[in-house]
Amino acid sequence: MRKLLSVAGALGLASFIAAPSFAASLPLNASVQVQIATLPPPTISGTTGVGTAMSVGGGIATIPAGVLVNTAAINISINPPFVGLVAVTAPANSISNPAGSFSPNGAMGLNGDTFFLTEMGANAGGVPLAPIGGGGMTSASIAGLALTINGATWMGGTQVFTFMGGAAAIPIVATATSFDNRTANGAGTVQLVAPATADLGILGALPVFGVLTLEYAPEPGYLLLLGAGALTLMLAGRRKLQR
Repeated sequence: MRKLLSVAGALGLASFIAAPSFAASLPLNASVQVQIATLPPPTISGTTGVGTAMSVGGGIATIPAGVLVNTAAINISINPPFVGLVAVTAPANSISNPAGSFSPNGAMGLNGDTFFLTEMGANAGGVPLAPIGGGGMTSASIAGLALTINGATWMGGTQVFTFMGGAAAIPIVATATSFDNRTANGAGTVQLVAPATADLGILGALPVFGVLTLEYAPEPGYLLLLGAGALTLMLAGRRKLQR
């Protein structure tokens, strides 16, 4: 009878820790990429401690403000040059994120701008990143060209976004995928996509994708409970063999 109670207790503990929680405060590893046409996408990343990011499997996911930041300067070459532009750049600590909440969709426009450089190293104009993940439209001017960014909010679930377009009669196809593989306790990875376009008027449009990856680690308490359940089962089995 005692052995049965030990096994039942261990199984009850295992089922308890596997049950979904309403809102779990989990450590978070986050990164965001902004893909402009076929240029190499820079990655901006950050982490949080325990109790600062909320996650529920298949539901809400949050990211505190300022987690994502480009601690180093971003410099991307444009090769071959496009209308006299040879590079995209952003000074260190110039890009960050406000707080965001997703279930799984949500708005979180990036703070900061990217700048375009000419062959002489001159600044040819900056483009605000707020429509990436924040939605809406913003206008800018680069190298004397009017530029309009049309963006969408972060989109989750399981879907594939494909943009077909081109600038200067060059066809471009870009694809990004969103998914959510979190478990019931909120641990796992959420990847969200924010599609956008950069409209250059008669020169055509360029695809722009923001890809936000949120990795929620299991709570330390959850791991301790899991280990305790496994240890109880092991001890119950050992007692059975000894008798």
